[in-house]
Amino acid sequence: MNLTTLKYFISVASLRSITEVAKEAYVSQSAVSKTIKQLEEEIGVELFDREGRTIKLNQQGKFLCF
Repeated sequence: MNLTTLKYFISVASLRSITEVAKEAYVSQSAVSKTIKQLEEEIGVELFDREGRTIKLNQQGKFLCF
């Protein structure tokens, strides 16, 4: 885990959009998605609920974020 990973996590939690975070960071959407997925694998829990194009923090994500 590094600062970029944490920045992406907090930004996705705040904006609820991987696409918007990617635009702000000038990286691809897949780069942000991959980073979030790697974070989830590293800590062993899913942090977001994903439904179609909607993404929001789940209970574990809220615990990590706040």
